[in-house]
Amino acid sequence: MNFNPDPARRIAVYGRAVGFFLMLLAACSSVPPANREAAPAGRDMTEQGTTQSTAEGAGPAAEGNFGAVLRSRADLRPLVFPDIPAIQPLWRPLYSTGAGLSVFAGRTQKPRLEFWAVRVTLDPPEKSPRPRILLGAGDKIGDNGEDGGDSKDGGLRFGFVSSTRVSSFVRDNGLLAGINTVPFDPSSAREGEERRVDGLGIAGGRLIALPIPRYDALVFYRDGGAAIVNQGEFAESGNFAGGKADSFADGFADRMGREVLHATGGFHRILRDGELTIRALRPRGPRYARSAVGLSAGGQTLYLLVINGGRIGRRGATEAETALILKQLGAQDALNLDGGGSSALALRFPGGAADGAAGECVAVLNTPVHSGFPGRERAVALCLGIGWY
Repeated sequence: MNFNPDPARRIAVYGRAVGFFLMLLAACSSVPPANREAAPAGRDMTEQGTTQSTAEGAGPAAEGNFGAVLRSRADLRPLVFPDIPAIQPLWRPLYSTGAGLSVFAGRTQKPRLEFWAVRVTLDPPEKSPRPRILLGAGDKIGDNGEDGGDSKDGGLRFGFVSSTRVSSFVRDNGLLAGINTVPFDPSSAREGEERRVDGLGIAGGRLIALPIPRYDALVFYRDGGAAIVNQGEFAESGNFAGGKADSFADGFADRMGREVLHATGGFHRILRDGELTIRALRPRGPRYARSAVGLSAGGQTLYLLVINGGRIGRRGATEAETALILKQLGAQDALNLDGGGSSALALRFPGGAADGAAGECVAVLNTPVHSGFPGRERAVALCLGIGWY
């Protein structure tokens, strides 16, 4: 069968093809130099292609490596790096907290990753503002009564909480920053629904959910310290009998007797003493949007990290890449939290919304993707929030 289209139609097809090619050529030529060339070694490069020198000899945890104070979401533009080992964070302080709470946004060209990080000084100098750590959920938390039945908080069973978005958690509790933490079930974007907490949860010394020994957890102690430990350490602490919780009216301690203020489960530790764990070293690990936390050596500094994923061109990061980014930021130990559509890192900006509106504004830094809808934030179980005294 011969196919000989009409000449006029053939010319129209050719014309559309040429037009598409010219549009593509124009788009490529308009890409800023920072997105077409690798950043020079030892320098940070902004999205607009201007370079900014970091402090001389600045490494991942260099002091004094600070930019201007953040006022709005529009001020937080990512710095572009050729790869993960080239990342040198330029931390930008928020509000009047100075170096106590600072923010950094970055992109890597290979692999193509987009991430946001918050750094919190847990042990600030004397007379400096002190961090307020809060772990919680929506307005209801299941009771840890022996009968495992309905709770005095409104009918939720032990191990269950009411759902909330991270942005709502930050806004409603007067916090500066917040991130999702523990895995849960089921998932939806609706707040106020029942969520089963899959892993350890302790809030203000109150047990919310039992540990799962195959997973790890981030722990904040009443003495001001913090650590990443295996949840199995809590299962072995003698506070659990027959898989059920005892009464914790007088507080909660780990198996070493150190009194716990807050603890949240995640998935697995991905960084230990500055080295990737065996799990994180798995070849060709899956790519997802990621939420993760890290601690500096000694636990004096906390890092919150979120990495975009779930979109064309931004498929997300592996566990190894997540660990390496946290290491570049200054972390020595790190925990992979619930990710995918649950990943969200929210910040309270002092200068209003991105459009310049007056007043404070709580905004999610990354682009959550719930049920295939970019920008739709999932209602999660537990959130970790940072405020200031």
